[in-house]
Amino acid sequence: MKIALILTSTPLQLFGAVTTALSDRDTKYHLIYIEQIGSRYHLPLRDWRDNPFESIDIALIDKSSIWAKIKSKRVAIEKIFKLVEKIEPHKLIVGNDRKTEVSATIHRFKSILKIEYLDDGIHSYILERSSIFKYTHLDSFIKWLLYGYRVNTPKYIGCSEYIDGAYLFKPEFANSCIRRKEVKKLDIEILKSDRVRGLIDISDNLTLKDIDIVLILPHRKELNSRILNILIKKFDNPKVAIKPHPRDNESTKIFKRAQKISYIPMEVLTLLIDNSVKIVGFATTALLTAKWLNGDLDIVSLNFRGSDSRVVELMERSGIRLEEGESF
Repeated sequence: MKIALILTSTPLQLFGAVTTALSDRDTKYHLIYIEQIGSRYHLPLRDWRDNPFESIDIALIDKSSIWAKIKSKRVAIEKIFKLVEKIEPHKLIVGNDRKTEVSATIHRFKSILKIEYLDDGIHSYILERSSIFKYTHLDSFIKWLLYGYRVNTPKYIGCSEYIDGAYLFKPEFANSCIRRKEVKKLDIEILKSDRVRGLIDISDNLTLKDIDIVLILPHRKELNSRILNILIKKFDNPKVAIKPHPRDNESTKIFKRAQKISYIPMEVLTLLIDNSVKIVGFATTALLTAKWLNGDLDIVSLNFRGSDSRVVELMERSGIRLEEGESF
């Protein structure tokens, strides 16, 4: 029987890994999950008795300081290398191939393993816009010096020249780079099975009551005072639950009466809440994920001036309603 190793670092990638493992009975799958120490989105993988993996290993990253981050990433890379050598997979499936630990693993094993990409969200569908000075050979060299291992930094996520294929939730929307690879569809229905429900149940610390709307906040840099004032006026009431961006600990504090959701991944929340609850947010991966995982949900994307037209178009194609933020 074939053996595959999946290297993930986000809840979305994890759910993609679960879907892949449960849909292929001819391959034994091993999982490595790269997790930040103290992450608000900790998932109790090791407690999931009915998981589909032959083994589950966690590589912890400490971001409490620059030096802690460098040291923990070095340790994580070495651990991943040893696991690859121990497991001896025939292929490696990775999420964000620009992430240092993932990129270093690709560089080390690219000549002996088939490498495939696992859906990492919005950049699987829209090529990001970035400075010509980012993601260059200089970036790769600096990371080599910092972390002690050679890396390849692709300009676009999922587009490393060493990646042969991809697993996407919506392959029909794949960006122009990934579309050139062999693309397989992830079966979302698998995530609604009783087996996956086991992970959701042990991850559930949701205690919300009498909720009509869940407001998904974007990164704090997207929230200027004008937008915040609009959101407070419209959504600061007990019938609304506020879910902040994973790297934002401040924005929810300005909502005094609304309920808060902090420690549950969007993917788990989507499979937990009642279909009568409306989800409102911005043009982000979180909204796309929610719609793809549960097409029955009523999801609205608030469109403010300056929204990326390509993202807005993807939202529309995915069945997400668009509303002008100022008049919603």
